Amino acid sequence: MTTDSSTDLVQKAYIAYYSRPADPGGLNYWANLLELSGGDLSTIIEAFGVSEEFNERFGSASSSDLVDNIYQSLFNRAPDEAGKAFYVGLLDSGEISLQEIALNVLFGATNDDATVIENKLLSATYFTEQLQATEQAYTDLETAVEILANVGVTSDTVVNTFEAIETLIRPDLSTTEQEVDDFAANNLTVGRINPGDVVVGEISDSDDVDFVAIDLLPGVAYLFQFEGTATGGGTLTDPYISGLYDDELFELGYSNDDGGEGNNAQVTFTPSVAGTYYIGLSGYNAVGSYTLKVSGEDDYVSNLKTSASVSVDSSFVGEINYSLDQDWIAVELDQSGLTYIIEAKGEDSGLGTLPDPEIQVYNSNLDRVAYDYDGGVGDDALATITLTSEELGTYYIAVEDDYYGSGYYVVSVDGSDDYLSNMLTTGFVVPGGSTTGVINAKYDSDLFRLDLDTAGKAYTINLSGEHNGMGTLSDPELRFYDSQGSQLANDYDSGPGNNALITIIPDVAGTYYVLAYGDYTASGTYTLSVDNDDSILSNTETSASIGINATFFGEIENQGDIDWVAVELLAGRSYQIDVLGAATVDGTLEDPYLNGIYNHVGDFYRSSNDDDDGVGNNAQEIFSADYSGTYFIGITGESRTSGTYLLSVEEVA
Repeated sequence: MTTDSSTDLVQKAYIAYYSRPADPGGLNYWANLLELSGGDLSTIIEAFGVSEEFNERFGSASSSDLVDNIYQSLFNRAPDEAGKAFYVGLLDSGEISLQEIALNVLFGATNDDATVIENKLLSATYFTEQLQATEQAYTDLETAVEILANVGVTSDTVVNTFEAIETLIRPDLSTTEQEVDDFAANNLTVGRINPGDVVVGEISDSDDVDFVAIDLLPGVAYLFQFEGTATGGGTLTDPYISGLYDDELFELGYSNDDGGEGNNAQVTFTPSVAGTYYIGLSGYNAVGSYTLKVSGEDDYVSNLKTSASVSVDSSFVGEINYSLDQDWIAVELDQSGLTYIIEAKGEDSGLGTLPDPEIQVYNSNLDRVAYDYDGGVGDDALATITLTSEELGTYYIAVEDDYYGSGYYVVSVDGSDDYLSNMLTTGFVVPGGSTTGVINAKYDSDLFRLDLDTAGKAYTINLSGEHNGMGTLSDPELRFYDSQGSQLANDYDSGPGNNALITIIPDVAGTYYVLAYGDYTASGTYTLSVDNDDSILSNTETSASIGINATFFGEIENQGDIDWVAVELLAGRSYQIDVLGAATVDGTLEDPYLNGIYNHVGDFYRSSNDDDDGVGNNAQEIFSADYSGTYFIGITGESRTSGTYLLSVEEVA
């Protein structure tokens, strides 16, 4: 029986979660479901956690014991203390399920751990194959668990396991000739393998030849390894590759007897055209079980020793040679505050053949700092990263296919950001002026310096994009900071359409900063402007004044604008103060708001503010002066309104 990537993944899930090989029915069921789900193993392993078997074996186990079991099942070892504490904490907090932990540990295996998993996969596959061949019931789960527990990093543990499996399931295998051939010696064979996978089969007699089909890409060097007892791949003492054949079964040559380790056979083949090929397998005067492995010649390793590198503002072409292959590409990132855009382009952009590129970015400590799989064109990947000065250095871009595909890709690193996102930025904007910029990619942001020379004056900051033709940014967003980097205000939709607008009245003159970016990871061009046409200050330095039993006409120029108007009042006297607008046709301000009455040093009188006590939405307040002298009346528009108003002050008692 052939083992494609889906059955391999399901078998590994059984090993990680149940510590045993899969039963034939379960393997076929979950492999088919995995194919229907597009290869997402998480969609099926969640069901493992609610199974009757899991509840019986592990239902009362602690989080610590559950994590221990995953490591023992996969690697025959306990987890390191830091890793264990990390996963136990996530499990206890509910942030991640045990199934997700099992997948993380499984797919994060390297070095000896990865070898142990592959050896266990070989053994588990052989167990399931033999169980299906004999049509025996899978009843002795504990023995199956014990068999896998004895598989380690060395090949002799696989040989011993194969013998234990044969003793358990097929005690007559060495004395009785197998009556049914597993793979035919023609193009009707059910044997099939994908690059990066393995097939377990059996040469049942001296004339038996097994054909295994494989789809190959042109220009890629593929390594075929036909293994038996020499490396623990089976009981076949002398594997022999009879040849390679094209889809018309024309023999291409490439026969081999002892080209691998010991008596194992091994050939390397680079096809000139894509298509289906067949490899013929037999025994040189020998019979027994075997393992066939096929791998594309990997061009770059998936660790810090990779020879692949790319420079900022350039690109790199590579290949995912087979399913589960991963290439690491080194890049030097040496500028803080710059948003680097990292893309992996494949089939959808027309720049490669990789169906669904996925990228992960790691620092030199192997901490993952960025990840993406569909953020670019179609299924292409795009990630961004912005670093502080302490984080600069060598980073590694890990490229693979999100659904276990293979093909060529292009990786690019763009560092051509127009403005930095920290205070080293060269971006600036002045009151009464404007500037333009580009949000180059999702998560990019641009910082601008803004020097405000008048305290108490209203300034309106506009970030405009697609809505009013001032750029292509679909959903601009703003943040406003003081010179120490403390955020004072933010906005995303207060302007026309999706444009952002903030009105600020600084308490002190000085340097401030405006951050422009796209909400919901939008990108595109924009226009940033700062309006400073407010004619009346909102502090005791105001030049506006009104007399008793008189009126004053003013304007709230934009939302958030506040006008202060000075008035001289007498102690012990009461005054009616009205702010009139559209309700009485005294102005265009839809909802006048009396922001409050202030003493000569700018202190607010409690409860002196009013919204709608006048006619309609007009504001009205009765105020009694407690000293003779100057007072200030604050006026603005409620609910983000702007327009003209009429202020009146009348003595009433």
